[in-house]
Amino acid sequence: MKVFGTLLLLIFWMPACIYSQEKKTAAYYFSQGEQALEDNKYTTALAHFNECLRLDSYFWEAYPLRASAKERLGDNKGALTDYSIYLDSKHTRPEVLLSRAVLRYELAQYMSAREDFLNLLKMPPGETNSIFFRQDNAGGGTDKIMTLQGSNHGILFNYLGLIETKLKDYPKALIYLDSALRLESDEPAYLTNRGILKEHLVDTAGAVADYQRALAVDPSFGLAIHNLAVIKRARGDQNESEKMLDEAILQSPRLPYPYAGRAYYRLHHRNLKGALEDYDKVLELNKTDEESWMYRGMVKESLKDYDGAFVDYTEALTLKNDFARAWLVRGMLLVRLNRLPEAIEDLSVAITWSPEYGQAFYQRALTEQKLGKLKQACEDISMAQKLNMKIDAVVRRKVCK
Repeated sequence: MKVFGTLLLLIFWMPACIYSQEKKTAAYYFSQGEQALEDNKYTTALAHFNECLRLDSYFWEAYPLRASAKERLGDNKGALTDYSIYLDSKHTRPEVLLSRAVLRYELAQYMSAREDFLNLLKMPPGETNSIFFRQDNAGGGTDKIMTLQGSNHGILFNYLGLIETKLKDYPKALIYLDSALRLESDEPAYLTNRGILKEHLVDTAGAVADYQRALAVDPSFGLAIHNLAVIKRARGDQNESEKMLDEAILQSPRLPYPYAGRAYYRLHHRNLKGALEDYDKVLELNKTDEESWMYRGMVKESLKDYDGAFVDYTEALTLKNDFARAWLVRGMLLVRLNRLPEAIEDLSVAITWSPEYGQAFYQRALTEQKLGKLKQACEDISMAQKLNMKIDAVVRRKVCK
């Protein structure tokens, strides 16, 4: 009887428990998503916002917050879609428009980003006091608070300057960056961006002055340190350049450029182990840098890791199909591996993308000569010579019998 009574109690209690649960609404999932986002639990936040919008697709405020969660999870295209849904529904929160503008810039959608930033400039000042976060462009791994409170348009002029730099309208870019610095004269990011622009304008002295001003404000600003180091290397001061790159890495360990600069220095000074470590770090931070894939392949080839070198060259070509130099070095590796027909294919592609690439003609000639294709080899040697390649007389006689 006791067991039967317990079972009976459970039978009557369980439905009561189920029906007593509060029905979860879109507003409930929205508030849960907000809390998860605040707690940096981005996957959980995304799940809550998804459920909120499944229950009510017109719950507009969920879209920008879901976009923020998607950005944190690396889904930038999904985030852009959500920002656009919100803004296209006639909502005009400036901080959401700024989020979309910056994201469009990061996705290289420069014309669309410019339109958003120009629209932000037209909005009345003081319309919002909301704050939000963007990744620090110095690569330090910390987030920087940005706001449109008051009439602070410096950040808008800065991004417009960056956009015009990308679009190669350098005079207009200079106007925007000068405007940003009139509003915030001691902002190291703006000074560094203007320094980069001045390098494009071949004003090296002006660029150095801007980088030095940036470092006077913030001695740890990694991008300014890196750019100064590159200028010093170009001027022949190799040792000082490497010291500055070490400092840039110390100050901004999440910035890939100083690692790439130091790796290049180490490669050309035969510090292959150090170069490999630096290129590994570059590609950990930025997997889309095709030049670093190629250079790491060259390091691996020098270390006789031919399989690893082939993989890296191939990755560089996957990212940039018209990368003539990568076709050249992979073709030369295939020669080393005695895969001569494949090598000729790669060297031919290099020539297709860069018809005046004398080195590619020369290497193809040597490969054709190994295959006994002396007529084609002689033609390629002649073409390489016309393209100002210095051809040893002995090599030419051997190829052009």
